[in-house]
Amino acid sequence: MLWKHAKILRTIWGPEYGDEPDYLRSYVKTLRKKIEDDPAHPEYILTEPWVGYRFRDPCDPDTAAPSFDEDDAESD
Repeated sequence: MLWKHAKILRTIWGPEYGDEPDYLRSYVKTLRKKIEDDPAHPEYILTEPWVGYRFRDPCDPDTAAPSFDEDDAESD
């Protein structure tokens, strides 16, 4: 499921935060550190550049985790 930056911000923090993607990046980075085996190569919270985040269900066998080259790693 793909969630746009503004939708996440407004849903969680309210309408006044819809244009504050830095808040979201910071929280996603913290969340990845807690749930990902390797936060630099996330398997559960995937970034869709310039759009938002895709949440991968680890219980769904139809969704495969992406494979990353070292050059493709996110800097979040």
